[in-house]
Amino acid sequence: MTSVADRICSLVHHATDGVVSPDRTTPLTELGVDSLGWLRLLDALEAAFGVEFEVSQTELRTATVDQLASSVAELLNH
Repeated sequence: MTSVADRICSLVHHATDGVVSPDRTTPLTELGVDSLGWLRLLDALEAAFGVEFEVSQTELRTATVDQLASSVAELLNH
């Protein structure tokens, strides 16, 4: 079974057209996820997990994959 964090890693890779291969503990901005990649990732997260993020949640842009996985899990539990 694929973990939420592993699925997010795959989504990040896809959202950045394969440019970024994330690890789980480095902030996405440090890995090179740009604004377009971030918007594509938000769309992919929402579609994959059935959750909604606000584009204005700027703190998420500096999140790690593990932090995003926690945010997804929190949204799924509400």
